[in-house]
Amino acid sequence: MSGASAPTGRRRALIVATGTYTDRDLRRLRAPAKDAVALAEVLAAPHIGGFEVVTVLDGSDRDIRMAIEDLVADADPADLLLVYVSCHGLLDEQGRLYFAAADTQKGRLAATGVEAEWILQRLEQCRARQQVLILDSCFSGAFTRAGAKGEDDALQLRVRFHGGGRGRVVLTASTAYEYSFEGTGLGAEAGSVFTAALVEGLRTGAADVNGDGRISVDDVADYVFDRVKESGSPQTPQRWLYGAQGTIVLALAQEAARPGRKLEEAPAPPPTVRQSSHMRVNTAAPWSQALAGLQDLLVAGRFAAADQATTDAILQAVASATTAGRGPRTSSRPRAFLQISDADSIPGPLLDDLDRCWTHHTDGVHGFTAQLAKYSGPGDGVPAKGHADFLVLAQALGWDEARHQKFEAFVAAAGTAPGFFPTLRHAAGETRANWPELWERTVLTVHLRLRDWRANR
Repeated sequence: MSGASAPTGRRRALIVATGTYTDRDLRRLRAPAKDAVALAEVLAAPHIGGFEVVTVLDGSDRDIRMAIEDLVADADPADLLLVYVSCHGLLDEQGRLYFAAADTQKGRLAATGVEAEWILQRLEQCRARQQVLILDSCFSGAFTRAGAKGEDDALQLRVRFHGGGRGRVVLTASTAYEYSFEGTGLGAEAGSVFTAALVEGLRTGAADVNGDGRISVDDVADYVFDRVKESGSPQTPQRWLYGAQGTIVLALAQEAARPGRKLEEAPAPPPTVRQSSHMRVNTAAPWSQALAGLQDLLVAGRFAAADQATTDAILQAVASATTAGRGPRTSSRPRAFLQISDADSIPGPLLDDLDRCWTHHTDGVHGFTAQLAKYSGPGDGVPAKGHADFLVLAQALGWDEARHQKFEAFVAAAGTAPGFFPTLRHAAGETRANWPELWERTVLTVHLRLRDWRANR
């Protein structure tokens, strides 16, 4: 959504729930039918989810496939599609994952099951730029033949649903195996703690963790994770994003979620699309060309390149100030990092202009202002400008794995948390063996200057 306008696309949901099976080796599940009704109700409510909902309950393999085909076939780029699957999940001898339909035969999965790879292919060919896949399945078939539990990542769900598409979010009830074999049948069933928490969070608005009146996919994931852990259930809900940018809103919440009020009438959240118009900049500023280039990249959605352009603008400004105020640099090698002593050479207005660019083109999701809202400086016991300061800052901005990844892999997870950009990472500088320490120093230098500039202006 952008500004205060309503989304131009449709909100469409498909709920697939299978609890009764003709194959006696697939034990009946009590939860799917109840979960399907509850979830459909809350998603379809115009004052909560506002989705067009289709439900396939205890459907055949053909029923499920046709429903998925119908969902994706006529989707438009602006549509939001949600697919929810609750059933048994099974692996064949080659390790392929299938979702069990009512008529699925365990010994004939290729002919009677719904393969995960087939679902991925349908989503890949779908034009909708926002796709949410929610899996609440018992992956009992992932166990070894001996009946022992496998490794937590043996299912490789993250890889299975990656594809090459953009804008897909996958939520799963667990990554570990909560059930085990009993002879040739599947193990003890359990009620769905995961879906119950999902429905509760949407219906009551409790999943609106930031209190903005909207429930995003991220809000739901965080809320469900906490509820599942509090219940004592031995499962760990998972969330993966593939090319998703911005915020995908699932429902209204709190005072906004009341009968008679439709989704498009609520206050707008951070948009799922970037603003296309360039903001005005001071053409007299020495960095005006850099800002124009940065805006082009942000409008095009090239966040990784915009991240590097931001770093380059700061490095160039410091290099110019150093040359002008302290004489020529002793090295002709282009700057790739900063020293703490460079803080005074960073123009405060440049930081403000860079922040305005990021804020304008992401509707406040990214930029220095968003970062300061999450981390304004070290607290008691944390030394300013030190390693501990950086670690707290990095964790607050979602950079937990930052020091263990190269630039491309690092920014691939961009958009997972407000304030992720700008990271001030510089791919060219990562050829140096000590780049993590040098990047840490760069980040602290910029944030030290930013804090002082904002506090004293």
